[in-house]
Amino acid sequence: MKKLYLYELKKLCDVIAILTFIALMGVKLLDIIHYTPEYDFSVEYYREYIDIVYGEANDEKGEYIENERQYIEDTISRKDEMEQAFSSGKITLDEFNEYYKEYNYALSHFGAMMHLYEKYQYFETMKGTERTPVYFYDLDAIEYLKEFGADALFLIFIIVFGLRAWNLDRQHGMLLSVSATKFGRLRKENMQLAALSSVAVVGSVISFSLDIIIFCARCGSEQLSMPLYSMQEFGGCQYNVSILDYMLLVLLIRLIWSVALSFIIAAVYKLIGNMYACIAVSAGVIFIPLATGEVLPQWLRTALAGSQLTGFSVLESSVPLSIPTAAATAAAMYGIIILITKKKRV
Repeated sequence: MKKLYLYELKKLCDVIAILTFIALMGVKLLDIIHYTPEYDFSVEYYREYIDIVYGEANDEKGEYIENERQYIEDTISRKDEMEQAFSSGKITLDEFNEYYKEYNYALSHFGAMMHLYEKYQYFETMKGTERTPVYFYDLDAIEYLKEFGADALFLIFIIVFGLRAWNLDRQHGMLLSVSATKFGRLRKENMQLAALSSVAVVGSVISFSLDIIIFCARCGSEQLSMPLYSMQEFGGCQYNVSILDYMLLVLLIRLIWSVALSFIIAAVYKLIGNMYACIAVSAGVIFIPLATGEVLPQWLRTALAGSQLTGFSVLESSVPLSIPTAAATAAAMYGIIILITKKKRV
């Protein structure tokens, strides 16, 4: 059994597969270089405000934000009044110039302050709860975590090279030499599944490690310890976890559903047999739910591998449901594999 497992593993991890995997992960790392988000307010001024209020939210920081917002809005609203006062001679040129300095400050800081004020209002909703939100520069973290989920490049790799390995057996006559009996066929199927599942798990861990590297490069490693709920975009998550904890939970879902994906790929190949048709069907099973996930109801997304591989169940607090669903999916696919294996000679 061990030799057969190692044979299947070697077949999956040949030179072409390894070089392709390295290339795909290299493409993923390019995300660090090409990261250029744009905002409708000054990031520089927003960072300055965050430096002032950095840390756990409290009444003193809330008062500062309220006062600064009021000052900015009042200064901007007085523009017509001050221009009329200067035109009528009620104020001097020096007084008018002094106001315009304040006006330019207020106008340039308006967008950044409104963004911070929105965060402050969100933090106010958590008063009296067990949550202790933290002010930190979260723009980069938000942008990255919005994209964090299913690793499309790695999924393509698993689908293509998993099916490629099975197809090689058919082309080289391996099925005929090893699968003369039902027991032999089933043993080979089990070892193929074990090998593909191993590659899926190890590959998922490597891909996740790159996710951590990219996050730290973009946002700084210190942000991994920040509470996820401090970012309003992720406030709906009922788990009181840090950003790192959230990413680890997503990894857990990825690992479990990557194994389920291995069973799905194997079942599809047993049903269809043609490699290219299987690639198309397997890709559809994964990427159609990925593309339409937002419009699908939660109960349906829970049952679809493509949706689950995004880790949405963490944000929607349905991890306990996701795990048994993955097990049930794998069991159903394995049942199909056994049924077809017993009926077919090759």
